[in-house]
Amino acid sequence: MELTSDALSSSNSSSSSVPSGKVSDGVEMAARIGYAAKGVVYAVIGGLAVKEAFGSGGDVTGSREALQEIASGPFGTVLLGFVTAGLAAYAIWRLVQAAVDPDGGADDSDGKRWAQRLFYLFSAVVYGFLTWYGISILTGSGGGSSSSGQQTQGLLAHTWGAWLVGIAGVAIIARGGWQLWKAYTDRFRKKIRRFDLGPVRGRWVLRASRIGLTARGVVFGIIGVSLVYAALTRDPSNAQGTEGALGLLVGTPWLLGAVGAGLCCYAVYQWVKARYRIIGL
Repeated sequence: MELTSDALSSSNSSSSSVPSGKVSDGVEMAARIGYAAKGVVYAVIGGLAVKEAFGSGGDVTGSREALQEIASGPFGTVLLGFVTAGLAAYAIWRLVQAAVDPDGGADDSDGKRWAQRLFYLFSAVVYGFLTWYGISILTGSGGGSSSSGQQTQGLLAHTWGAWLVGIAGVAIIARGGWQLWKAYTDRFRKKIRRFDLGPVRGRWVLRASRIGLTARGVVFGIIGVSLVYAALTRDPSNAQGTEGALGLLVGTPWLLGAVGAGLCCYAVYQWVKARYRIIGL
């Protein structure tokens, strides 16, 4: 399937049925800045994983470690400031999505809409904490934050903790499956418009987006399974975040390299959304 100008015109003509609400120019700008910042974070995560796979001095990292990596590089404070502001903008966009669901389709069931809103809210919380982490690095307060295992340990200490961790794991597995489903259907293109790339570059953008969504789906699957296993064994050390999920692949360099490259492609997908995504009507 090629991302030709005819296909895009057809996609754009039907895109009016995708969003269901109007957002302000400020919210639209926040969304676009947020997608761009999210892409930077995933580019760092994926790039370091590829370097690790090839033995070039990289490392497996999660989002927090990616922010630390940005801060340690050239013009680190300035770049981290921009990325942190972008992550804050992304958290705001997720809150708007949770509140008014501007992208909800007219044919979506109430259950699907509410499930999507809950995911948006969860995403807003995650990126809100990531924003706080970036600010803590900028202010020199250390950026300290608990690991996935420590967070899980706190939950498992409660009576219903194992159930909560297990449910979270199943939800993340489902989200990973959703990413894989999006990768091999046209769904992820329905909210993209105004490509001026031509058939060749458009085809590469399509491929990169699919590869990126696939890689993220794989990582989500590993994270989700680790949480379910931690809940079943009541052992928080089994819980993994992005860093831990990639760490499990270190012993298989080709697979780590493939997933790392895929996460770089996911960064490209985010940058494409920053420029071309439909934000409301």
